[in-house]
Amino acid sequence: MKHGDELKIMNMHTGGASYLDVCGSTSCAPGTKYAVQTHPTGLRYAKTGFWKIIKTSGASGAIEHNDLVYLQNQHNPSYLDTCGSTSACGSKYKVVTNIDKDRGGHKTGTWKVIRAEGAGIVRYGDEVLLLNSYRPSYLTVCGAPNCPGSSHGVTTRDTLLTRKETSWSFQI
Repeated sequence: MKHGDELKIMNMHTGGASYLDVCGSTSCAPGTKYAVQTHPTGLRYAKTGFWKIIKTSGASGAIEHNDLVYLQNQHNPSYLDTCGSTSACGSKYKVVTNIDKDRGGHKTGTWKVIRAEGAGIVRYGDEVLLLNSYRPSYLTVCGAPNCPGSSHGVTTRDTLLTRKETSWSFQI
């Protein structure tokens, strides 16, 4: 897996895997585009479940444990972003997409890839955590989605969960 790859991002929740997806416009801050949730197949509509992984450094090569990345949705491109607080499911921030990589320079669109097995190159299928760089919190599934046919809402939270709600895997 390398900088610039287009991929799907699967949540590993023990209640059933689902894929990170965008659906429906939302508002939160200037440049906000889409609401984010998961979908059972990641193939809902015109690349809504496909993401490009981009190293923040711009360096080419393999994605490794602790790399900082942007995740750009490929449906009318915008970046995975945190915006606005929420207390749903014990969460910290809402998750949306934004036209800016790092809205306002606050690193809301920067994510650290943490490989569950520790140091090394991240490969397709590896279990990872995605830690947001703005007041750090982990990407997680939480509650009901806003769009019909979707699986879960998506937020961030401070703590890891035992049912793998905060665990993800990059898929081809």
